[in-house]
Amino acid sequence: MDNILDKLQIDLHQKYDDAVMEIIGRLYGRRPDVYLIDILKEMYPREKRFDEVKALIRKGVDIFTALYQKHLISKQTYDYLSSAKRIRNLKEFVKVYRDSTKEIKEVIASLKKQLISPAFSFLMHYAVFYTMIYKILPAFSIDKKTLSFLPSYFPFLIYASKNPWVFYLYTAITLGIILTLYFTQDKYNPAYKMTEKMKLYLYLYQSTKAGKKVEEAIKTYRGKAVDVSKFSSLMAKGKSLADSLLLSMKYSVSPVEKVLLISALEGDEKEISKNIEDLYKEMLDMTKQIISKIGNILSFIAMIVVAGILLFFYGGFYLPLIDAIRNSLG
Repeated sequence: MDNILDKLQIDLHQKYDDAVMEIIGRLYGRRPDVYLIDILKEMYPREKRFDEVKALIRKGVDIFTALYQKHLISKQTYDYLSSAKRIRNLKEFVKVYRDSTKEIKEVIASLKKQLISPAFSFLMHYAVFYTMIYKILPAFSIDKKTLSFLPSYFPFLIYASKNPWVFYLYTAITLGIILTLYFTQDKYNPAYKMTEKMKLYLYLYQSTKAGKKVEEAIKTYRGKAVDVSKFSSLMAKGKSLADSLLLSMKYSVSPVEKVLLISALEGDEKEISKNIEDLYKEMLDMTKQIISKIGNILSFIAMIVVAGILLFFYGGFYLPLIDAIRNSLG
């Protein structure tokens, strides 16, 4: 069963990667392994698997292996910690992991915030539509003379006010379109593509800091930015590391990005870790700028949507005025 879930990349067990990184990464080697597990147990008293980990440690099992065997940390975290321990770089790696993970979370949170105003305006237009069609319009008797003052699409609105299925059909179609666009945004949304690539660069940055080779890291990568099987095939055919990665990227790579990647991967092997760090930080700054621009565009679109809603229904706001003028003239 576990093998099937692993192939499907599904794991039903709760993980404690961040806590393990903080506690064990900082104190490993300074205190007994069982002591470190006791701290985690204090943080999560309801988690019984920590007791099982202590039993394994007392039998001579490595602490990271024990945590992974009991599904308390992910495969990626296990690889990171084991690799960093081998090169005796655990403390520095944990700091890099913590800081870079925080940075990428801020980028993703920023991207989500940019979607708030368009989403709000889109939802509000349903309320405006419903109020206009089923609350305002039925309150007025509109004859042919009054209709001549109104926009040409008002006969349709009057028809819709008498047939609620029009509103329900419109809602279902528009929501269906929006949901389809949301779930396929990896094909057209530049911010989404940029964020996925940033996750890749973050992964490479953290992997190299943990002492892993770039090729090894890419072959175990599970994200959306790289076709791993294509990468492995290109490497087997003798392509360079940089060319293999560039040709197997699922999203377009800018000229600047291409230069940074080639520079990072084809330099002195001893400098690769530092070069990957430079690549990651350069792309992080670039991503923040792009997301900021996209945020401005989305805010503008939200304003256009709101203005369009008001413009589309402006005839409804004239109805009381027209009715009042008609009554005053007798």
